[in-house]
Amino acid sequence: MYDKDPFEKLAAGDRIRALEALYHLINLIRSKTDLKEMASRGLTEVLSFMRADAGVFYRIDSAGLLLPLAYTNLSERTCQDLSQNPVAVGECLCGKIAASGDEIVIMENASADYRVSRKSVQLEDMEFYAGLPVMSGDRVVGVLCVITHEKYNLDPIGLTVLRQLTAPLGMAMENAQFIAKISLERENLKIENRRLRKIVDWGFQVDEIIGSSQAIQSVFRMIHQVAKTPSAVLLTGESGSGKELVARSIHKLSDRKKKPFIAINCGALADSVIESELFGHEKGSFTDARNAHKGYLEQADGGTLFLDEVHLLSRSAQIKLLRAVQEKEVLRVGSEKTISTDFRIIAASNISLDQAVDDGVFRSDLYYRLNVVQIEMPPLRARVEDIPSLACHFAKKFALTVSKQIDRISPETMDILQQYPWPGNVRELQNAMERAVVVSSDNTVKPEDLHPSLISSAKQRSSYNSLSLEMVELIHIQRVLSMVNGEKRKAAKLLGIHPTTLWRKLSKLHFRTMQNATG
Repeated sequence: MYDKDPFEKLAAGDRIRALEALYHLINLIRSKTDLKEMASRGLTEVLSFMRADAGVFYRIDSAGLLLPLAYTNLSERTCQDLSQNPVAVGECLCGKIAASGDEIVIMENASADYRVSRKSVQLEDMEFYAGLPVMSGDRVVGVLCVITHEKYNLDPIGLTVLRQLTAPLGMAMENAQFIAKISLERENLKIENRRLRKIVDWGFQVDEIIGSSQAIQSVFRMIHQVAKTPSAVLLTGESGSGKELVARSIHKLSDRKKKPFIAINCGALADSVIESELFGHEKGSFTDARNAHKGYLEQADGGTLFLDEVHLLSRSAQIKLLRAVQEKEVLRVGSEKTISTDFRIIAASNISLDQAVDDGVFRSDLYYRLNVVQIEMPPLRARVEDIPSLACHFAKKFALTVSKQIDRISPETMDILQQYPWPGNVRELQNAMERAVVVSSDNTVKPEDLHPSLISSAKQRSSYNSLSLEMVELIHIQRVLSMVNGEKRKAAKLLGIHPTTLWRKLSKLHFRTMQNATG
Protein backbone atom coordinates (compact mmCIF):
# COMPACT_ATOMS: atom_id res chain seq x y z
CA MET A 1 0.00 0.00 0.00
CA TYR A 2 1.26 3.49 -0.87
CA ASP A 3 1.25 6.15 1.86
CA LYS A 4 -1.65 8.54 1.51
CA ASP A 5 0.56 11.59 2.24
CA PRO A 6 4.24 10.69 1.93
CA PHE A 7 5.26 14.34 2.06
CA GLU A 8 4.45 14.54 5.81
CA LYS A 9 7.26 12.09 6.58
CA LEU A 10 9.89 14.21 4.80
CA ALA A 11 12.14 16.66 6.57
CA ALA A 12 10.81 20.22 6.45
CA GLY A 13 13.22 21.37 3.72
CA ASP A 14 12.68 18.27 1.57
CA ARG A 15 8.91 18.55 2.06
CA ILE A 16 8.91 22.10 0.67
CA ARG A 17 11.09 21.04 -2.28
CA ALA A 18 8.81 18.06 -3.02
CA LEU A 19 5.67 20.19 -2.90
CA GLU A 20 7.27 22.80 -5.18
CA ALA A 21 8.27 20.08 -7.64
CA LEU A 22 4.76 18.61 -7.54
CA TYR A 23 3.25 22.07 -8.08
CA HIS A 24 5.44 22.63 -11.16
CA LEU A 25 4.62 19.18 -12.52
CA ILE A 26 0.87 19.72 -12.10
CA ASN A 27 1.22 23.06 -13.89
CA LEU A 28 2.61 21.17 -16.87
CA ILE A 29 -0.86 19.68 -17.37
CA ARG A 30 -2.31 23.13 -17.98
CA SER A 31 0.63 24.48 -19.99
CA LYS A 32 0.48 24.79 -23.77
CA THR A 33 4.02 23.57 -24.34
CA ASP A 34 4.85 20.98 -26.97
CA LEU A 35 5.52 17.37 -26.04
CA LYS A 36 9.33 17.51 -25.99
CA GLU A 37 9.45 20.70 -23.92
CA MET A 38 6.95 19.21 -21.45
CA ALA A 39 9.07 16.05 -21.15
CA SER A 40 12.28 18.03 -20.65
CA ARG A 41 10.74 20.22 -17.93
CA GLY A 42 9.11 17.23 -16.21
CA LEU A 43 12.35 15.22 -16.21
CA THR A 44 14.31 18.20 -14.87
CA GLU A 45 11.87 18.72 -11.97
CA VAL A 46 11.96 15.05 -10.93
CA LEU A 47 15.75 14.71 -11.18
CA SER A 48 16.26 17.97 -9.33
CA PHE A 49 14.18 16.85 -6.37
CA MET A 50 15.65 13.34 -6.33
CA ARG A 51 19.20 14.77 -6.61
CA ALA A 52 19.84 12.27 -9.41
CA ASP A 53 22.37 13.15 -12.10
CA ALA A 54 20.81 11.47 -15.19
CA GLY A 55 17.54 10.24 -16.66
CA VAL A 56 15.38 9.51 -19.68
CA PHE A 57 11.71 10.24 -20.41
CA TYR A 58 10.09 7.96 -23.06
CA ARG A 59 6.71 7.96 -24.75
CA ILE A 60 5.15 4.82 -26.21
CA ASP A 61 4.05 5.23 -29.84
CA SER A 62 1.27 3.39 -31.68
CA ALA A 63 3.76 0.78 -32.96
CA GLY A 64 4.79 -0.17 -29.41
CA LEU A 65 8.18 1.56 -29.52
CA LEU A 66 9.57 3.68 -26.70
CA LEU A 67 10.72 6.95 -28.21
CA PRO A 68 12.97 9.12 -26.01
CA LEU A 69 11.56 12.62 -25.57
CA ALA A 70 14.22 13.96 -23.19
CA TYR A 71 17.66 12.89 -21.88
CA THR A 72 19.86 14.23 -19.11
CA ASN A 73 23.57 13.48 -18.65
CA LEU A 74 23.80 10.22 -20.60
CA SER A 75 26.74 9.41 -22.86
CA GLU A 76 26.49 10.42 -26.50
CA ARG A 77 26.78 6.72 -27.41
CA THR A 78 23.73 5.80 -25.31
CA CYS A 79 21.65 8.74 -26.55
CA GLN A 80 22.42 7.89 -30.18
CA ASP A 81 21.61 4.20 -29.66
CA LEU A 82 18.26 4.88 -27.96
CA SER A 83 17.26 7.40 -30.67
CA GLN A 84 18.30 5.37 -33.70
CA ASN A 85 17.28 1.96 -32.31
CA PRO A 86 14.14 2.55 -30.23
CA VAL A 87 13.39 0.20 -27.37
CA ALA A 88 10.36 -2.03 -28.00
CA VAL A 89 7.75 -2.79 -25.36
CA GLY A 90 9.04 -5.84 -23.47
CA GLU A 91 12.68 -5.19 -24.37
CA CYS A 92 15.39 -4.17 -21.87
CA LEU A 93 14.51 -2.53 -18.56
CA CYS A 94 12.22 0.28 -19.69
CA GLY A 95 10.49 -2.01 -22.21
CA LYS A 96 9.64 -4.46 -19.42
CA ILE A 97 8.20 -1.58 -17.36
CA ALA A 98 6.06 -0.52 -20.35
CA ALA A 99 4.81 -4.08 -20.82
CA SER A 100 3.97 -4.81 -17.18
CA GLY A 101 3.14 -1.37 -15.78
CA ASP A 102 5.37 -2.18 -12.79
CA GLU A 103 8.33 -0.13 -11.59
CA ILE A 104 11.87 -1.52 -11.50
CA VAL A 105 14.38 -0.23 -8.95
CA ILE A 106 18.06 -1.36 -8.91
CA MET A 107 19.91 0.04 -5.91
CA GLU A 108 23.49 -0.69 -7.02
CA ASN A 109 25.66 -1.67 -10.00
CA ALA A 110 22.61 -1.21 -12.30
CA SER A 111 24.47 -1.51 -15.64
CA ALA A 112 25.58 -5.01 -14.70
CA ASP A 113 22.04 -6.18 -13.88
CA TYR A 114 20.99 -9.30 -15.83
CA ARG A 115 17.89 -7.46 -17.13
CA VAL A 116 20.00 -4.88 -18.96
CA SER A 117 20.39 -6.31 -22.48
CA ARG A 118 21.48 -3.29 -24.55
CA LYS A 119 25.24 -2.89 -24.98
CA SER A 120 25.16 0.91 -24.80
CA VAL A 121 23.29 0.81 -21.48
CA GLN A 122 25.70 -1.81 -20.12
CA LEU A 123 28.56 0.57 -20.94
CA GLU A 124 26.80 3.52 -19.30
CA ASP A 125 28.16 2.57 -15.84
CA MET A 126 24.85 3.20 -14.08
CA GLU A 127 25.03 2.69 -10.35
CA PHE A 128 21.38 3.35 -9.45
CA TYR A 129 18.31 2.94 -11.69
CA ALA A 130 14.63 3.55 -10.99
CA GLY A 131 12.17 3.11 -13.87
CA LEU A 132 8.53 4.04 -13.34
CA PRO A 133 5.54 3.70 -15.67
CA VAL A 134 3.92 6.98 -16.70
CA MET A 135 0.19 6.34 -16.55
CA SER A 136 -2.86 7.98 -18.08
CA GLY A 137 -5.85 6.33 -16.46
CA ASP A 138 -5.12 2.62 -16.64
CA ARG A 139 -2.84 2.90 -19.70
CA VAL A 140 0.96 3.04 -19.70
CA VAL A 141 1.78 5.97 -22.02
CA GLY A 142 5.45 6.39 -21.14
CA VAL A 143 8.37 5.46 -18.91
CA LEU A 144 10.46 7.73 -16.65
CA CYS A 145 13.96 6.53 -15.77
CA VAL A 146 15.91 8.11 -12.88
CA ILE A 147 19.63 7.25 -13.02
CA THR A 148 22.79 7.97 -11.04
CA HIS A 149 26.38 7.16 -11.88
CA GLU A 150 27.41 7.30 -8.21
CA LYS A 151 26.30 5.43 -5.10
CA TYR A 152 22.75 6.44 -4.21
CA ASN A 153 20.47 5.63 -1.30
CA LEU A 154 16.74 5.66 -1.92
CA ASP A 155 14.58 4.88 1.10
CA PRO A 156 10.92 3.74 0.88
CA ILE A 157 9.65 7.29 1.58
CA GLY A 158 11.77 8.67 -1.29
CA LEU A 159 10.42 6.00 -3.64
CA THR A 160 6.83 6.83 -2.66
CA VAL A 161 7.49 10.53 -3.29
CA LEU A 162 9.00 9.62 -6.68
CA ARG A 163 5.79 7.77 -7.54
CA GLN A 164 3.74 10.84 -6.57
CA LEU A 165 5.91 13.12 -8.70
CA THR A 166 5.56 10.81 -11.70
CA ALA A 167 1.75 10.70 -11.46
CA PRO A 168 1.00 14.10 -13.16
CA LEU A 169 3.32 13.37 -16.08
CA GLY A 170 0.89 11.00 -17.83
CA MET A 171 -1.84 13.61 -17.96
CA ALA A 172 0.65 16.30 -18.97
CA MET A 173 1.88 14.06 -21.80
CA GLU A 174 -1.66 13.35 -23.04
CA ASN A 175 -2.46 17.06 -22.86
CA ALA A 176 0.66 18.00 -24.85
CA GLN A 177 -0.17 15.38 -27.50
CA PHE A 178 -3.75 16.64 -27.67
CA ILE A 179 -2.54 20.22 -28.11
CA ALA A 180 -0.15 19.06 -30.85
CA LYS A 181 -3.03 17.25 -32.58
CA ILE A 182 -5.26 20.33 -32.36
CA SER A 183 -2.45 22.51 -33.71
CA LEU A 184 -1.94 20.12 -36.63
CA GLU A 185 -5.67 20.03 -37.37
CA ARG A 186 -5.79 23.83 -37.18
CA GLU A 187 -2.92 24.05 -39.65
CA ASN A 188 -4.63 21.52 -41.93
CA LEU A 189 -7.82 23.57 -41.75
CA LYS A 190 -5.85 26.67 -42.75
CA ILE A 191 -4.40 24.79 -45.71
CA GLU A 192 -7.86 23.49 -46.67
CA ASN A 193 -9.30 26.98 -46.27
CA ARG A 194 -6.66 28.39 -48.60
CA ARG A 195 -7.40 25.60 -51.10
CA LEU A 196 -11.14 26.29 -50.97
CA ARG A 197 -10.55 30.02 -51.35
CA LYS A 198 -8.57 29.29 -54.50
CA ILE A 199 -11.48 27.22 -55.79
CA VAL A 200 -13.92 30.02 -54.99
CA ASP A 201 -11.64 32.53 -56.71
CA TRP A 202 -11.20 30.21 -59.69
CA GLY A 203 -14.79 29.03 -59.74
CA PHE A 204 -16.93 26.15 -58.53
CA GLN A 205 -15.88 22.51 -58.85
CA VAL A 206 -18.45 19.79 -58.35
CA ASP A 207 -17.88 16.07 -57.91
CA GLU A 208 -16.44 14.60 -61.15
CA ILE A 209 -17.64 17.43 -63.38
CA ILE A 210 -14.46 19.02 -64.66
CA GLY A 211 -14.00 22.40 -66.28
CA SER A 212 -13.24 26.08 -65.83
CA SER A 213 -15.12 27.51 -68.81
CA GLN A 214 -17.82 30.10 -68.22
CA ALA A 215 -20.41 27.66 -69.57
CA ILE A 216 -19.65 24.91 -67.02
CA GLN A 217 -19.05 27.39 -64.18
CA SER A 218 -22.61 28.61 -64.71
CA VAL A 219 -23.78 25.00 -64.24
CA PHE A 220 -21.70 24.67 -61.05
CA ARG A 221 -23.33 27.79 -59.61
CA MET A 222 -26.80 26.46 -60.37
CA ILE A 223 -25.97 23.11 -58.73
CA HIS A 224 -24.94 24.86 -55.51
CA GLN A 225 -28.02 27.10 -55.58
CA VAL A 226 -30.57 24.30 -55.99
CA ALA A 227 -28.91 21.51 -53.98
CA LYS A 228 -30.20 22.59 -50.57
CA THR A 229 -33.76 23.18 -51.82
CA PRO A 230 -36.48 20.54 -52.30
CA SER A 231 -37.40 21.90 -55.75
CA ALA A 232 -37.76 19.71 -58.82
CA VAL A 233 -34.97 20.16 -61.37
CA LEU A 234 -35.10 19.63 -65.14
CA LEU A 235 -31.76 18.95 -66.82
CA THR A 236 -31.60 19.60 -70.54
CA GLY A 237 -28.82 19.15 -73.06
CA GLU A 238 -27.47 16.76 -75.63
CA SER A 239 -26.74 13.10 -74.92
CA GLY A 240 -23.42 12.53 -73.23
CA SER A 241 -23.14 16.07 -71.86
CA GLY A 242 -23.14 14.94 -68.21
CA LYS A 243 -26.74 15.29 -67.02
CA GLU A 244 -26.59 12.29 -64.68
CA LEU A 245 -23.36 13.59 -63.11
CA VAL A 246 -25.16 16.86 -62.39
CA ALA A 247 -28.08 14.98 -60.83
CA ARG A 248 -25.71 12.98 -58.61
CA SER A 249 -23.89 16.15 -57.59
CA ILE A 250 -27.15 17.84 -56.58
CA HIS A 251 -28.02 14.77 -54.49
CA LYS A 252 -24.58 14.64 -52.82
CA LEU A 253 -24.76 18.33 -51.89
CA SER A 254 -28.34 18.08 -50.60
CA ASP A 255 -29.74 17.18 -47.18
CA ARG A 256 -30.83 13.86 -48.74
CA LYS A 257 -27.25 12.71 -49.45
CA LYS A 258 -27.39 9.83 -46.94
CA LYS A 259 -30.54 8.44 -48.55
CA PRO A 260 -30.83 6.57 -51.88
CA PHE A 261 -30.09 8.07 -55.28
CA ILE A 262 -32.24 6.08 -57.73
CA ALA A 263 -31.39 6.63 -61.40
CA ILE A 264 -33.69 5.31 -64.13
CA ASN A 265 -33.30 5.56 -67.88
CA CYS A 266 -36.90 5.71 -69.06
CA GLY A 267 -35.81 4.75 -72.57
CA ALA A 268 -34.46 1.43 -71.28
CA LEU A 269 -37.80 0.35 -69.79
CA ALA A 270 -40.21 -1.55 -72.03
CA ASP A 271 -43.75 -0.12 -72.23
CA SER A 272 -45.14 -3.35 -70.79
CA VAL A 273 -43.17 -3.05 -67.52
CA ILE A 274 -42.52 0.66 -67.13
CA GLU A 275 -45.43 1.31 -64.72
CA SER A 276 -44.64 -1.77 -62.67
CA GLU A 277 -40.97 -0.73 -62.41
CA LEU A 278 -41.72 2.87 -61.51
CA PHE A 279 -44.69 2.45 -59.18
CA GLY A 280 -44.37 -1.18 -58.07
CA HIS A 281 -46.97 -3.96 -58.16
CA GLU A 282 -48.87 -6.24 -55.82
CA LYS A 283 -48.59 -10.01 -55.80
CA GLY A 284 -50.85 -11.54 -58.46
CA SER A 285 -51.53 -8.22 -60.21
CA PHE A 286 -50.41 -9.82 -63.49
CA THR A 287 -49.22 -13.22 -64.70
CA ASP A 288 -45.58 -13.01 -63.58
CA ALA A 289 -46.25 -11.02 -60.38
CA ARG A 290 -45.36 -13.82 -57.95
CA ASN A 291 -44.38 -11.36 -55.20
CA ALA A 292 -45.16 -7.78 -54.26
CA HIS A 293 -42.56 -5.37 -55.69
CA LYS A 294 -41.44 -1.93 -54.56
CA GLY A 295 -41.21 0.46 -57.49
CA TYR A 296 -38.39 2.94 -58.03
CA LEU A 297 -40.44 5.79 -56.54
CA GLU A 298 -40.81 3.87 -53.27
CA GLN A 299 -37.13 2.89 -53.29
CA ALA A 300 -36.23 6.59 -53.55
CA ASP A 301 -38.09 7.43 -50.33
CA GLY A 302 -36.11 10.07 -48.44
CA GLY A 303 -33.67 10.42 -51.32
CA THR A 304 -33.53 11.54 -54.93
CA LEU A 305 -35.23 10.06 -58.01
CA PHE A 306 -33.48 10.76 -61.31
CA LEU A 307 -35.50 10.11 -64.46
CA ASP A 308 -33.36 10.29 -67.60
CA GLU A 309 -35.02 10.54 -71.02
CA VAL A 310 -38.26 11.41 -69.23
CA HIS A 311 -39.86 12.37 -72.55
CA LEU A 312 -40.06 8.65 -73.41
CA LEU A 313 -42.61 7.91 -70.65
CA SER A 314 -45.98 6.73 -71.91
CA ARG A 315 -49.01 9.01 -71.43
CA SER A 316 -50.35 6.63 -68.78
CA ALA A 317 -47.06 6.67 -66.86
CA GLN A 318 -46.95 10.47 -67.14
CA ILE A 319 -50.34 10.75 -65.42
CA LYS A 320 -49.26 8.48 -62.57
CA LEU A 321 -45.94 10.30 -62.21
CA LEU A 322 -47.72 13.66 -62.02
CA ARG A 323 -49.89 12.36 -59.17
CA ALA A 324 -46.86 10.94 -57.35
CA VAL A 325 -44.94 14.22 -57.66
CA GLN A 326 -47.95 16.28 -56.52
CA GLU A 327 -49.26 14.06 -53.72
CA LYS A 328 -46.00 12.37 -52.65
CA GLU A 329 -47.69 8.98 -52.84
CA VAL A 330 -47.78 6.07 -55.28
CA LEU A 331 -50.37 3.52 -56.30
CA ARG A 332 -48.91 0.12 -57.06
CA VAL A 333 -50.19 -1.81 -60.06
CA GLY A 334 -53.01 -4.06 -58.81
CA SER A 335 -53.58 -2.09 -55.59
CA GLU A 336 -56.21 0.39 -54.44
CA LYS A 337 -54.15 1.63 -51.48
CA THR A 338 -51.72 4.51 -51.88
CA ILE A 339 -48.26 4.46 -50.27
CA SER A 340 -46.55 7.64 -49.06
CA THR A 341 -43.08 8.32 -50.41
CA ASP A 342 -40.93 11.41 -50.02
CA PHE A 343 -38.49 11.91 -52.86
CA ARG A 344 -36.86 14.80 -54.66
CA ILE A 345 -37.28 14.47 -58.42
CA ILE A 346 -34.68 15.41 -61.03
CA ALA A 347 -35.66 14.77 -64.63
CA ALA A 348 -33.57 14.96 -67.79
CA SER A 349 -34.22 15.08 -71.50
CA ASN A 350 -32.06 15.44 -74.59
CA ILE A 351 -34.91 16.92 -76.61
CA SER A 352 -36.91 20.09 -76.13
CA LEU A 353 -39.80 19.27 -73.76
CA ASP A 354 -41.43 22.54 -74.86
CA GLN A 355 -41.61 21.09 -78.36
CA ALA A 356 -42.80 17.72 -76.98
CA VAL A 357 -45.65 19.54 -75.20
CA ASP A 358 -46.51 21.43 -78.41
CA ASP A 359 -46.48 18.14 -80.34
CA GLY A 360 -48.86 16.61 -77.79
CA VAL A 361 -46.53 13.78 -76.71
CA PHE A 362 -45.73 15.19 -73.26
CA ARG A 363 -48.25 16.47 -70.73
CA SER A 364 -47.96 20.21 -70.07
CA ASP A 365 -49.00 19.86 -66.38
CA LEU A 366 -46.21 17.32 -65.74
CA TYR A 367 -43.77 19.52 -67.64
CA TYR A 368 -44.51 22.49 -65.37
CA ARG A 369 -44.12 20.26 -62.28
CA LEU A 370 -40.72 19.04 -63.43
CA ASN A 371 -39.47 22.35 -64.78
CA VAL A 372 -39.29 24.32 -61.51
CA VAL A 373 -35.56 24.90 -61.99
CA GLN A 374 -33.95 24.18 -65.35
CA ILE A 375 -30.23 23.57 -65.82
CA GLU A 376 -28.99 23.35 -69.38
CA MET A 377 -25.84 21.33 -69.92
CA PRO A 378 -23.62 22.93 -72.58
CA PRO A 379 -22.37 20.66 -75.37
CA LEU A 380 -18.62 19.97 -75.30
CA ARG A 381 -18.08 21.98 -78.48
CA ALA A 382 -19.35 25.05 -76.55
CA ARG A 383 -16.61 24.66 -73.92
CA VAL A 384 -13.57 23.73 -75.97
CA GLU A 385 -11.26 25.21 -73.31
CA ASP A 386 -12.30 22.37 -70.97
CA ILE A 387 -11.17 19.63 -73.37
CA PRO A 388 -7.49 19.54 -72.21
CA SER A 389 -8.38 19.05 -68.54
CA LEU A 390 -11.08 16.50 -69.39
CA ALA A 391 -8.77 14.58 -71.73
CA CYS A 392 -5.98 14.47 -69.14
CA HIS A 393 -8.44 13.32 -66.46
CA PHE A 394 -9.71 10.45 -68.61
CA ALA A 395 -6.18 9.50 -69.72
CA LYS A 396 -5.03 9.17 -66.10
CA LYS A 397 -8.20 7.30 -65.14
CA PHE A 398 -7.89 4.68 -67.87
CA ALA A 399 -4.10 4.40 -67.51
CA LEU A 400 -4.69 3.33 -63.93
CA THR A 401 -7.32 0.81 -65.04
CA VAL A 402 -5.02 -0.87 -67.58
CA SER A 403 -1.84 -0.45 -65.46
CA LYS A 404 -0.11 1.93 -67.86
CA GLN A 405 1.96 5.06 -67.29
CA ILE A 406 0.55 7.98 -69.30
CA ASP A 407 2.42 11.22 -68.59
CA ARG A 408 1.22 13.52 -71.32
CA ILE A 409 -0.94 14.14 -74.37
CA SER A 410 1.08 15.52 -77.26
CA PRO A 411 0.24 19.06 -78.47
CA GLU A 412 -0.71 17.67 -81.91
CA THR A 413 -3.16 15.27 -80.30
CA MET A 414 -4.65 18.03 -78.16
CA ASP A 415 -5.13 20.19 -81.27
CA ILE A 416 -7.10 17.38 -82.89
CA LEU A 417 -9.21 16.88 -79.77
CA GLN A 418 -10.05 20.59 -79.71
CA GLN A 419 -10.89 20.71 -83.42
CA TYR A 420 -13.24 17.71 -83.35
CA PRO A 421 -16.95 18.70 -82.85
CA TRP A 422 -17.78 15.91 -80.33
CA PRO A 423 -21.40 15.13 -81.27
CA GLY A 424 -21.39 12.56 -78.43
CA ASN A 425 -20.02 15.19 -76.03
CA VAL A 426 -18.09 14.22 -72.87
CA ARG A 427 -19.11 10.56 -73.12
CA GLU A 428 -17.59 10.36 -76.61
CA LEU A 429 -14.40 12.08 -75.40
CA GLN A 430 -14.20 9.57 -72.54
CA ASN A 431 -14.50 6.65 -74.97
CA ALA A 432 -11.94 8.21 -77.32
CA MET A 433 -9.41 8.60 -74.50
CA GLU A 434 -10.00 5.05 -73.31
CA ARG A 435 -9.16 3.77 -76.80
CA ALA A 436 -6.11 6.05 -77.02
CA VAL A 437 -4.72 4.81 -73.70
CA VAL A 438 -5.30 1.16 -74.63
CA VAL A 439 -3.50 1.39 -78.00
CA SER A 440 -0.77 3.81 -76.86
CA SER A 441 2.70 2.28 -77.15
CA ASP A 442 4.46 4.58 -74.67
CA ASN A 443 3.73 7.20 -72.01
CA THR A 444 2.45 9.82 -74.47
CA VAL A 445 -0.91 9.87 -76.24
CA LYS A 446 -0.16 10.67 -79.91
CA PRO A 447 -2.43 11.37 -82.92
CA GLU A 448 -2.07 7.81 -84.22
CA ASP A 449 -3.62 6.56 -80.96
CA LEU A 450 -6.91 8.29 -81.83
CA HIS A 451 -9.58 6.73 -84.05
CA PRO A 452 -8.96 7.59 -87.75
CA SER A 453 -12.50 8.96 -88.23
CA LEU A 454 -11.93 11.40 -85.37
CA ILE A 455 -8.71 12.67 -86.98
CA SER A 456 -10.28 13.11 -90.45
CA SER A 457 -13.33 14.90 -89.03
CA ALA A 458 -11.12 17.23 -86.99
CA LYS A 459 -9.00 18.05 -90.06
CA GLN A 460 -12.11 18.74 -92.12
CA ARG A 461 -13.45 21.02 -89.40
CA SER A 462 -10.07 22.74 -89.22
CA SER A 463 -10.21 23.48 -92.97
CA TYR A 464 -13.46 25.38 -92.38
CA ASN A 465 -11.53 27.96 -90.39
CA SER A 466 -10.30 29.53 -93.62
CA LEU A 467 -13.84 29.77 -95.07
CA SER A 468 -16.32 32.59 -94.61
CA LEU A 469 -19.27 32.04 -92.27
CA GLU A 470 -21.62 32.09 -95.27
CA MET A 471 -19.71 29.31 -97.06
CA VAL A 472 -19.60 27.13 -93.91
CA GLU A 473 -23.38 27.57 -93.62
CA LEU A 474 -23.97 26.57 -97.24
CA ILE A 475 -21.73 23.48 -96.89
CA HIS A 476 -23.73 22.46 -93.81
CA ILE A 477 -27.04 22.88 -95.71
CA GLN A 478 -25.74 20.63 -98.46
CA ARG A 479 -24.82 17.96 -95.92
CA VAL A 480 -28.25 18.05 -94.27
CA LEU A 481 -29.99 17.82 -97.67
CA SER A 482 -27.87 14.81 -98.46
CA MET A 483 -28.92 13.17 -95.17
CA VAL A 484 -32.65 13.54 -95.99
CA ASN A 485 -32.32 12.61 -99.68
CA GLY A 486 -33.02 16.16 -100.85
CA GLU A 487 -36.38 16.58 -99.02
CA LYS A 488 -36.36 20.31 -98.35
CA ARG A 489 -39.11 20.36 -95.69
CA LYS A 490 -37.32 17.72 -93.62
CA ALA A 491 -34.04 19.57 -94.08
CA ALA A 492 -35.62 22.86 -92.95
CA LYS A 493 -36.99 21.16 -89.82
CA LEU A 494 -33.57 19.67 -88.97
CA LEU A 495 -31.91 23.03 -89.57
CA GLY A 496 -34.49 24.78 -87.41
CA ILE A 497 -35.45 27.29 -90.08
CA HIS A 498 -38.57 28.03 -92.16
CA PRO A 499 -38.77 26.31 -95.59
CA THR A 500 -38.88 29.76 -97.26
CA THR A 501 -35.61 30.69 -95.56
CA LEU A 502 -34.06 27.44 -96.78
CA TRP A 503 -35.25 28.14 -100.35
CA ARG A 504 -33.66 31.61 -100.23
CA LYS A 505 -30.35 30.18 -98.99
CA LEU A 506 -30.44 27.47 -101.69
CA SER A 507 -31.04 30.13 -104.36
CA LYS A 508 -27.94 31.93 -103.12
CA LEU A 509 -26.01 28.66 -103.24
CA HIS A 510 -27.19 28.03 -106.83
CA PHE A 511 -26.18 31.59 -107.80
CA ARG A 512 -22.70 31.15 -106.24
CA THR A 513 -22.28 27.80 -108.03
CA MET A 514 -23.26 29.32 -111.42
CA GLN A 515 -20.95 32.29 -110.79
CA ASN A 516 -18.02 29.97 -110.07
CA ALA A 517 -18.79 27.88 -113.16
CA THR A 518 -18.74 30.92 -115.51
CA GLY A 519 -15.54 32.29 -113.91
